[in-house]
Amino acid sequence: MTTRAGRWATVQVGRFARPVSDLVVELGCWWYTINRAVIGYGAALLIADTDRIGAVDALGLDETLFVREGRFRRRAWATSVVDVGTGRLLDMI
Repeated sequence: MTTRAGRWATVQVGRFARPVSDLVVELGCWWYTINRAVIGYGAALLIADTDRIGAVDALGLDETLFVREGRFRRRAWATSVVDVGTGRLLDMI
């Protein structure tokens, strides 16, 4: 993947919240190729943006059952990362 295509894919995923699978169809290449580019360029952007979250008083994690899906009711979990001092949601995984 070229540098230009990798940066374009990173913008599509990061700014416009497009799934990598959409870009696979659009660019006609392997999922892992696009994902590697997004992680490579995206990680550098996150590291450079030091004011993205700001100061955190106390970091807390909470796992929550998000949904039961499929024929066998498989459980999917969500992990929330919060600033306990302010109650601010920082990320959800």
